Amino acid sequence: TDDSTWIKLGSVGSGTNWYDNSTRQAWQLSYPKWHVSSYDVPAAPKVRFRIVMSSDPATSYEGVGVDDIHVFDKATVYTGASDSLTQSVSGNSWIDFDLGGTGNRIASINPNGQDLGATKVKVFFNQTGTVRYDKTQYYLDRNIVIQPANAPASPVSVRFYFTDNEAKTLTNATGCGTCTTIADAYQSGVTQFSSANASLEDGLFTNDTSGTFLFHLPHSDVSIVPNANGYYAEYQVNGFSEFWIDNGGPANAIPLPLTLLSFTAVRSGYNGLLQWSTSDAAGVSRFIIEKSTDNLHFTALDSLPAAVDGSGLNNYLYTDTRVAEGPNYYRLRIVDQDGQYSWSPIRTIDGSGPGGITIYPNPVQNGNLYISTTVNTQQIRLMDVSGKTILQVETQGYLNSLPVGAVNRGIYFVEVITDTGSTIQKILVE
Repeated sequence: TDDSTWIKLGSVGSGTNWYDNSTRQAWQLSYPKWHVSSYDVPAAPKVRFRIVMSSDPATSYEGVGVDDIHVFDKATVYTGASDSLTQSVSGNSWIDFDLGGTGNRIASINPNGQDLGATKVKVFFNQTGTVRYDKTQYYLDRNIVIQPANAPASPVSVRFYFTDNEAKTLTNATGCGTCTTIADAYQSGVTQFSSANASLEDGLFTNDTSGTFLFHLPHSDVSIVPNANGYYAEYQVNGFSEFWIDNGGPANAIPLPLTLLSFTAVRSGYNGLLQWSTSDAAGVSRFIIEKSTDNLHFTALDSLPAAVDGSGLNNYLYTDTRVAEGPNYYRLRIVDQDGQYSWSPIRTIDGSGPGGITIYPNPVQNGNLYISTTVNTQQIRLMDVSGKTILQVETQGYLNSLPVGAVNRGIYFVEVITDTGSTIQKILVE
């Protein structure tokens, strides 16, 4: 508008977190954390904005901090029941997923020039009345699942929408004395769970037993942007799956579940070598090693007690001396001190013949690729999709590693040359 028609936006209690002091028509000390405050902009050909501040010498805590200002097409964050929506995603623009009409948003995807085809986005809500947690961190009472028809070949941008009330509830969560949570909405990170079994990508975290976890770090990987009645977390992914909002535990760097940092199973001669590590797992009582030959029916193989002091980093080792012919499937039942339990991802050992080669983890997330063989390894090569050699190391022995931390994200091929032949396997470096 022109300078002669300045109007005050809104009134006390209107909008989202709009000013709350009816006497002074200003904000008061009621919610001293960074948070969204939003109000509808009047419809006009041109709009100018100004922020008015006042000072009272008798008040010691006064002041206001404005971190940033966003003007956007209004899209309220969806707050209905768990639901899903499928639509085509392609091109270089943001594709919005709105339930119940335009403006009830659950997610947006920018495929960055790729064709993902028919893409389903599902949103799930926790309605138990108690904020959920896994061992040592709370997580938001909403999560989303994205399942495209075509897997992306390069990074895709995602916006995960959540409300200000959900962020407040997560910030103020209680019930777990050892759990961490976000200090405010802007400290949120995103845990990503990917599985070849699409049925595991749902509203439950406790059934995420066969897949891969990745944590997108607050600030460096995830941008939190205020939006109408909440926020969206914007980040990039190389694949799709479940997404959860959490803070990454005490170090702000670890995905759900926090307890299990790694779990591997490899051939060691004619035995199976199982190794796993935990961090800040003070509430864990024991680990039950379960085994299957059909990936359906698991039986308890053995049990190991958890470290007496579960805090910090702890490593565990178990040897299966009875590896069966063919595939051997292993998982850990992680039993808490209160009797509750969860399962680890499933790991596989091939018991067929003496020349087995196991390459793990895949995708590679921590910068090191491990190669386990049952015969001597002579050489390991990493090649790009064109066949060009990126890394090559001369080796010997049965367990070797390849440092790929300096390699760009993408798809590669690993060739392992042993005394009895060679094999090539495709891997993903994240």
